[in-house]
Amino acid sequence: MKRFLTGNRVLHVAPSVTSLVIVSLLCSIVWISFIEGTVGTTLSNYGMDNYRSILQNPSLGVVLWNTAVFTITVLTVSLALGLAIAWLVERTNIKGKTFIYTVMTLGVIIPSFFTAMGWLFLLHPRIGMVNTLLMSVFDLDQPPFDIISVVGMGGVQGLSLTALSFIMNAAALRAMDPSLEEAGHTCGVRGMVVLGKITLPLLAPGIVATVIYITTIAMAAFDIPAIIGMTNRVFVFSTFVYTEINPADGLPRYGIVAAMSMLVIFIASILSICYILMIRHTRRYEVVTGKAYRPRMVVLSPLGKTAAYSFIGGYMILSKAIPLCMLIWSSLFSYFQPITLAAFGKISLRNFYTLDWDMIFRAGKNTLLLMLIAPTLALLLALTFSWLVLRTRSRFRFVFDFFAFMPHAVPHIIFAVGALITALFFLPAWLDIYGTLWIILGVYTLTFLSFATRGTNSALIQIGAELEEAAAVSGASPWRVFRFIVVPILRRSLTASWLWMGLLAFRELTIASLLFSPENVTLSVFIWGLWFGGKSGEASAMALVMIAFLIPVVLLYWAITRRERRTKALV
Repeated sequence: MKRFLTGNRVLHVAPSVTSLVIVSLLCSIVWISFIEGTVGTTLSNYGMDNYRSILQNPSLGVVLWNTAVFTITVLTVSLALGLAIAWLVERTNIKGKTFIYTVMTLGVIIPSFFTAMGWLFLLHPRIGMVNTLLMSVFDLDQPPFDIISVVGMGGVQGLSLTALSFIMNAAALRAMDPSLEEAGHTCGVRGMVVLGKITLPLLAPGIVATVIYITTIAMAAFDIPAIIGMTNRVFVFSTFVYTEINPADGLPRYGIVAAMSMLVIFIASILSICYILMIRHTRRYEVVTGKAYRPRMVVLSPLGKTAAYSFIGGYMILSKAIPLCMLIWSSLFSYFQPITLAAFGKISLRNFYTLDWDMIFRAGKNTLLLMLIAPTLALLLALTFSWLVLRTRSRFRFVFDFFAFMPHAVPHIIFAVGALITALFFLPAWLDIYGTLWIILGVYTLTFLSFATRGTNSALIQIGAELEEAAAVSGASPWRVFRFIVVPILRRSLTASWLWMGLLAFRELTIASLLFSPENVTLSVFIWGLWFGGKSGEASAMALVMIAFLIPVVLLYWAITRRERRTKALV
């Protein structure tokens, strides 16, 4: 037993080092935000100029306003659609729920910049297919739709995040005992009143969690604002950071970027505190008890079912099918053309032949390494964090849990900025990771940590400590307990989490776009480079190639999670 306790002390090493890295990255941002002048030269000094610039510079104020409007639009669209679809699936008698769950889950995995490219081809004010058609049919002088706006970008991002909102709200609805809803119906209250007065208030913690999570993503979302807004200089926080770090002229303005990042960190911290205050009063929302219960299904009329299927199908068509069709069409031309009889005569596969396949293989190799290594490291770290939090009496276990949650609360782009600043100004020469795959790998691992620990915490809670205690009494070290008891029991859960994080690594653009170089370019960054260089046809062709690479991994993830759900149903 003494050796077992000593081994537990050894397990403090990885969480301690990881927590120190997280703090260091954030502290580097704080330090740079107070540097005036050119960072790293004798001309720099300390002061508040960067913060004064944010408050006094009108263009920076516009960026913050755009970010706020963009975030609110994303929340409105994703929460309204996601909550409605979740209620239809969990509280009504519509059929095909497994199919809807599968499609919605896969919707989270598909890169959102694919959707952005498709919508731009559809609603661009100059070349958008819908605008050109309506202008020619109705002889209009101005395009009726303009997606190159903050609200337009927010709407597309909201459609992309609706799947995430659905998953989070569906889980909350599934876990809620509907006895209070049934009591309302018994008292003669109508369905919509029950929904507004009983169901939604009981879902408040889950809705608040969804709002905070989606707000954190929206504040730092890069792919859709970059694809749609950057060409017309419509900037939000993420695209502003990108242009300040990669300016067309002059040196990178790290001080301004760090000061803006501090403001975003402050907002994210306020949101996290609000959520913590909410979950302190969770007893008032407790409706799941020890008794067995079954959700009361709302029986829809044939007309209601038709409306429900039309609503869900319309979302799927708008969010995925139409943008994908636009990508396929665009990939067949050197420059985008509306669908006409004359255009069909110009169709060719030239864009696929002219792709830089040497760069694609290099980017594919880097992406594959990130998909394999980052989830593995994140899961190993998550297991040590969860073990310390749930299986030891360490005085620091709640501190470790806080640091494991921090990558969830702080936008991921902030960690990318912190890693960039740290690599440039703090690391010694012998640890030069700037421009290498290591820096992207490190940030991926840190940002995946919060997701991984939530999964390992949930799985480890379900395992009784008796097995581990028996092994400890028999003289097994913590590492042997990990290898022969914990890991085999958690194998399926860990595999599903590993695949999910691998898919996220495959589609990630925000972090990679800030940290890329010719040596560590990924597939998503390669597509972004083609698009930013004006090669929309080749970018569309490369997006389709990337989707082809994605399909086998998605099918594997679906097969494993489906078997996991069946296993749980039998237990």
